[in-house]
Amino acid sequence: MTAAFSVKALDATDPLPLGKLLYRGVRLNTLLSKTPPIPLFASESPNRYNLSGVKTLYFGENVLTAYAETVQEHAGLLLNHPTREHKIHSGYAIEGEGEEPVVVFATKALLKRVLDLTDPGIRSKLGVTEESLLGPWRWEASLGSIPLTQELGNAVYQSNRFEAIRFPSEKAFDPGRPAAFPRVCYPQCAGLRVRLLAESRERAG
Repeated sequence: MTAAFSVKALDATDPLPLGKLLYRGVRLNTLLSKTPPIPLFASESPNRYNLSGVKTLYFGENVLTAYAETVQEHAGLLLNHPTREHKIHSGYAIEGEGEEPVVVFATKALLKRVLDLTDPGIRSKLGVTEESLLGPWRWEASLGSIPLTQELGNAVYQSNRFEAIRFPSEKAFDPGRPAAFPRVCYPQCAGLRVRLLAESRERAG
């Protein structure tokens, strides 16, 4: 199978450092499924940049992105209708009163080897576009194909050259607003140092 991106260019792309406060959304029942709860539990479920069986953590660069990606709703919709109300004949009804709550954690990430797919130059070098990275990966997977993003993420994982991928968020994408970017981290890679901000604050106190 021919890759939909330049593997040679990926091998020639230099990793970049990243030190930033990130946010992770976790559904409450998922969080409580472990004893004690593990906020940085790495799922092996397939997602936009990972195949099934690859333990992966996803983060957002702000609270809204992390929440939007967790509940799989566009950020603009959440901003305009934060309570998810909808109009009915007698006024407004609030959807999701019985929905599972989402817990958002602040995390301090210190990474040395990141592939930044938000950089137009790197995307051009790899032969991918922002639009191709924002495509409907679940639909492609349901047809039996390996989505471009999963193919790229797997190549990054197999290379052992990167700790994380920084990429544009489909749920946070809005042409009229600056985009927010989640990122995917592979805990198996050496040198990954992620700790909860709450933990570091507790120690400092």
